Amino acid sequence: MKRKSWLVFGVMVIILAGCGATEGNTKGSEKSANATTTTTTASATAKSTSSKTSTSTEVSETSNDSSSSVTASTTKETESSVAKKQSSTLWDNEKANVLADFMASWGKTMNQSYNRFSPGHNTDLYGLRLPDTVLSGNWTMAVDGQPVSVAWSDDGNGNADYQLVAVYSDAENATRMGEAHVYFFTLQNGVPKVFITQQNQGNPDNYLYFAETQNMELRNGFTNIVKNGQTDTASKTAPTENKITNVKQAYEHLRAKDNYNDDLLYNDMGEGNDEYGHYWQIKIASKEWRAQGGTGTLAQVRVYENGDIRDALELTEMY
Repeated sequence: MKRKSWLVFGVMVIILAGCGATEGNTKGSEKSANATTTTTTASATAKSTSSKTSTSTEVSETSNDSSSSVTASTTKETESSVAKKQSSTLWDNEKANVLADFMASWGKTMNQSYNRFSPGHNTDLYGLRLPDTVLSGNWTMAVDGQPVSVAWSDDGNGNADYQLVAVYSDAENATRMGEAHVYFFTLQNGVPKVFITQQNQGNPDNYLYFAETQNMELRNGFTNIVKNGQTDTASKTAPTENKITNVKQAYEHLRAKDNYNDDLLYNDMGEGNDEYGHYWQIKIASKEWRAQGGTGTLAQVRVYENGDIRDALELTEMY
């Protein structure tokens, strides 16, 4: 009996031990599963957070790029608008003042003194009040012998053939007939052009004849002012020694060639260019012959920048 009881007890212990091991394994499995679940959840959460952060960063970067793009676009549009406005401004008070400074400097290099004129404030060219006489239509501006329309313009725009933006003359300072110069600074469809007249006689058509100046410094100076609002100050230098740059120097050159003959008179007939270069055409007359009732005209000559003198009609070299 006792042996049987112990056997039964042993079997029961074994069964109970097996049950305990199973329960322990089950609980261990549950713990492992819970741990795995926790790890998976944490990983998913981390990925989700990372994804949200990445998405947020991308959105922020996209927003910044868009903002920068809009700012850059706005800046370009503003710069373009300003540039367009500046390019459309052909003439204004600032450019007019730059021209005034340029003419004061340029006049000195020519041994001339120029004043500024405008509608209502006229120069007197041998009885013609300019620019009003032309602007009113009492006299007609003629270019290369052909009548043209001209109108005063504060901004360089208008419907006339030429828009007159400035007038300069040394007529008030000229001491002899034919020495006065009147310059019309104009724009023809936006193109700068400087015209000169020294006309001292009337005509049946009441034409005031102009020619485009051949003085390159004056032409280039005005062009630079119109296009850039400034002129090249490097060009404002004193005349090169032994180079004739204006009509007064041409007179002195002729006087020297004529041994300073007091009987001779010199009258400026204008300036121009030919195959020999830039010249001043001058009429030579005799005081004695004039006193006898004639015109006293002896010759017309062209005095060139290099000092050469040629007959104006035959272009043969003289002296």
